[in-house]
Amino acid sequence: MRNHICIWLGTFKRPKMLDNTLKSFCEVEIPEGYDVSLIILDNDETGSAKETVDRNISNIPFTTYYEINPVRGTVSQRNTFINKTLNGSYSHAVMVDDDETAEKQWLVRMVDTLNQYDADVVDGAVERVLPEDTPKWMIKGKFFEWHSFKTGSIRRAASGANCLFKVKLIKEMGLRFNTAFNLSGGSDTFFFTEATNKGAKIVWLDERLVNEYFPKSRTTKKWILMRAFRRTSSKFNRKRLEMGYSRAAVTYFFNGVFQLFSGIVLTVISIPFGPIPRIHSLRIFYKGLGTFNGILGREYQEYKKTHGE
Repeated sequence: MRNHICIWLGTFKRPKMLDNTLKSFCEVEIPEGYDVSLIILDNDETGSAKETVDRNISNIPFTTYYEINPVRGTVSQRNTFINKTLNGSYSHAVMVDDDETAEKQWLVRMVDTLNQYDADVVDGAVERVLPEDTPKWMIKGKFFEWHSFKTGSIRRAASGANCLFKVKLIKEMGLRFNTAFNLSGGSDTFFFTEATNKGAKIVWLDERLVNEYFPKSRTTKKWILMRAFRRTSSKFNRKRLEMGYSRAAVTYFFNGVFQLFSGIVLTVISIPFGPIPRIHSLRIFYKGLGTFNGILGREYQEYKKTHGE
């Protein structure tokens, strides 16, 4: 029986970005010994992505399915993908976003890495492509760079921006994406952390085979700070689900206090030294705010707003 990869591509009102994603898929090479299918879920109940899909579908080298998934949110989409994957004869699934493009060797290298390291999940590097008019100090400050590790490094979690995993995670381990993160983000980290806890092996592929095109609306001081806020708020909610509210609140209360006060002190000190150290310091303060946002049971729905077009 041949291996069969199912690519998950969710989209919501970003036709230009989706068009670029699908055009890149036209050049993607299929790994030897594998079949590939693409499932596109449109989160817009009006089906606004259908025209873009129809324009590209004949050039995509693998079977492509398009459906509307009207219930808003990343978790809603991802759990629908799970149901469709389980109803098919798929051995592997790939997660990628509609603001990304893939290089020709993308799937081949992801599969090779999975097999080489006998892994259950490959978490792939992503290259962020910034708008030409992005302020130079933001680029110099490395506010938008992804983390990087040596290929084959063991990871505890993975990002839904570019990852390949065996279907056994959802079939044998019974994993699903938690609805607590539907619009706040962080469901992928929680999902793959659960996989690790159940014995899955996650490895890193440090090759930039996927490009993420950053919209101008995200190259702002506010977005940088609110992303830090969201991440710690989401992190607390993950820990709350893992260890219970009381234990998580006690553990992260002091961490939040430290972030708030150190952020204030560092921000004051950094004022004469320009925007880079100042924004880095403010990010620490916003991380503290995010931690207490989670402790207070509030949710910051970052993905309620669509960035890009």
